[in-house]
Amino acid sequence: MTKPDLDMDKAHRYFAVECNNKAWDLIEGPSLDPEGAERLVHLAHTSVFHWSHAGDELNALRGETLLVAAYLKARRPEPASHHGVISFRMLEQSKGRHTLFDAAMAHTLVAGAHRLAGRSEEASLCSERAASLLDQLESAGERDLIVSLEKLA
Repeated sequence: MTKPDLDMDKAHRYFAVECNNKAWDLIEGPSLDPEGAERLVHLAHTSVFHWSHAGDELNALRGETLLVAAYLKARRPEPASHHGVISFRMLEQSKGRHTLFDAAMAHTLVAGAHRLAGRSEEASLCSERAASLLDQLESAGERDLIVSLEKLA
């Protein structure tokens, strides 16, 4: 197969953004049937793949939190938890290069993964940390978005 005549960096960025935005539209929208849930998971993974070629470590972290949210919406606790572990590892490794929003989002979503999996003690710990981080956010829009994601689990 011959290589297409296009700028691969631009193509990766385009598909990373498009798939990310479409995935978040589904996450924030109404309940999904099984086919819609599968489409959401595919969009989220596709976004992460393209960010791995076009983004940086912050895009990678946000991609992992997208995967947690996608699996929560799809009601799949084990992959949500798996990507939650990766999100927390990436938060730790980024040592302050992430924002308060990123940390609050990750803690909120991982709390949801724990709740969905029936791990109430771990969910409570993550929820407490998320609440502490939310209190520090200056943007009401960011706070409202994160609070709205609590309904996923």
